Amino acid sequence: MLRARLLPLLVTSAALILGCSVSGGSTGPTTPTLIAVSPLDFTGDVPCVDAPGAMRSYVVTLYDLGTAEAPQEPFALPSSVVRQADDRFAPAHCESAAAFSFVVPGHRYDAEIEAYDRDDLHALGAGSRKLIDATGSYVPPRWTTTCGRKQGGAASEGPVTAAWYLTRFVRGCAPLETAQPATPTGVSIRLDDALGALTCGEGPDQISAFSVKRDGSDDPAQGAGCADSVEVVGLEAGTSYSFSVEAFEAGASKPRWATQCHRKAVSGAVVPAACDLLTELSD
Repeated sequence: MLRARLLPLLVTSAALILGCSVSGGSTGPTTPTLIAVSPLDFTGDVPCVDAPGAMRSYVVTLYDLGTAEAPQEPFALPSSVVRQADDRFAPAHCESAAAFSFVVPGHRYDAEIEAYDRDDLHALGAGSRKLIDATGSYVPPRWTTTCGRKQGGAASEGPVTAAWYLTRFVRGCAPLETAQPATPTGVSIRLDDALGALTCGEGPDQISAFSVKRDGSDDPAQGAGCADSVEVVGLEAGTSYSFSVEAFEAGASKPRWATQCHRKAVSGAVVPAACDLLTELSD
């Protein structure tokens, strides 16, 4: 039996979006035969952003199920880790798709996903799904899920069949399940996008510090330096929150500027809020 290998490239974000539609039509005999998995099919409400607790990387293990006429016991193919310049093998980034070639046309495939909130891990070796950190310690996945194993759904949600010269995506992914204790559910607020023409600093007309208070809460306001962030944790996942932000000049006891920030909380992640531009308060 032919075994699948991971392509030595990870699909870029632009190509990933293009690949989310169902493949169709051969483009010629030079087009590879691929089975692929896209994060867009399984991340759900878990964000792929540079934030504590958010998803950063993942590993796919593809299973060959044989043909519909001659099914076989699931056969695990080498997992989706890619050789790096330092000869270590890294998981896929959460913005990239993982594609396997040398799959067998006519055979059906499903997949297991192991996702991580870190991007500093590497595999034990080529094709290994076990990831370790810089100390060599095993790091378990933060989330897990499967694709192509949904029962009672549309045919497209079951295993996908490889076809000559086509890229076929494994669909029908179950929601990510938390496999490890979650980081706090919260929102982080920074002024980066709210500054506009304003700048951070200690001089006149500059912002030295700001405070954040969650609307509708009795919790006291939290403060931080202009270039720092405030994290509001202990929030309810799936709930949208708004925050009142006040900005101060150096040494001032009253705010000179104000704005509002908004974000829906995501379970087990501290996600960044979107903020309107700061406006100057009237006397």
